[in-house]
Amino acid sequence: MSGDRSATANRSPASLSDVARIAGVSVAAASRALNARPGVRPEIRARVLAVASELRYRPHGAARDLAMGASSVIGLLLPDLDRTIPPFWAWVHRHLCAVAAEQGVGVMVYFLDDIAEHLGDALIAKAWRGAVVAPDAARYRFVRDLHESGFPMVLIGAPAADFAVPSVDVENVESSADAVRHLLAVGCRRIGVIAGPADRTESRLRVEGYGRALAEAGLTVDPSLVIHADYTVLGSADAARDLIDHGVDGIFATSDPAAIATSWTAQRLGVDVPDELAVVGFDGLQSDVHDVADLTSVVQPVDALTREAMRMLDRSEHDGDPERVVIDPHLVIRGSTRRLAKPGG
Repeated sequence: MSGDRSATANRSPASLSDVARIAGVSVAAASRALNARPGVRPEIRARVLAVASELRYRPHGAARDLAMGASSVIGLLLPDLDRTIPPFWAWVHRHLCAVAAEQGVGVMVYFLDDIAEHLGDALIAKAWRGAVVAPDAARYRFVRDLHESGFPMVLIGAPAADFAVPSVDVENVESSADAVRHLLAVGCRRIGVIAGPADRTESRLRVEGYGRALAEAGLTVDPSLVIHADYTVLGSADAARDLIDHGVDGIFATSDPAAIATSWTAQRLGVDVPDELAVVGFDGLQSDVHDVADLTSVVQPVDALTREAMRMLDRSEHDGDPERVVIDPHLVIRGSTRRLAKPGG
């Protein structure tokens, strides 16, 4: 260990990760020890402080700016999906930039799969105001370490049960039930659902809403009509083809890209939307593609989500239970469910 210390001491300046590595603790634990935060055993705190003193570790000057509220950057941390931003997160980025600009704050997007493991140290060193993260960010150990170290963080979406971070999300169960109730109201009786990955919280909640609406109508859930797919157009198109082959007359897709892929797949198969197949999505994003699809969708209030996320970042001392805010989305009916052949639909 002494070799590590001498080699590190010859570099200038020492980083928080240097202190953590030599002290034999995580970056989060080192940060808590150096900032006198709770949750660190006295012997660990003493060891970290001794190493920091030996290395002449000093927090980055911007940390003082953060303490004074002068930090002017927040991060948007997203998983790397082939280096593309899914439509929902593209809209989150757009609205977050607008809301942050009102406070003189900039937004930097990072794709997590492309980032070295020392990103957490870099964010702490730069003393960013905080970060807005996607639910998938919880898969990354350094994101969890950042949160545990006290770094301000807010999640947009449904947090995993083991990731106790402040979050803002839409109500997923009842809004999904409303989407399926609408399909029932226009005459659908064999309704399938294209959900996101089965391990995603929002997927589980939206499928729960689907089942709730069917139960209210006296219908049972047919497991063969519940398909979990990734959020790609190709994966959703394959799921739509399977459901159409199973004779569905309505599809609830738990994302707009999946709903659009469903409409395109039906068209290629010669199935008329909406008279033979009614389609409802979930997102309600605005784009030329959505306009062409004329998609009925559960609209997520992205502006409200991002404004709430910024408010929560400014109140990010979470010594108790993390704050959780839920905002109601609303169903907007468009051409993909307007069945002209069914009066009252």
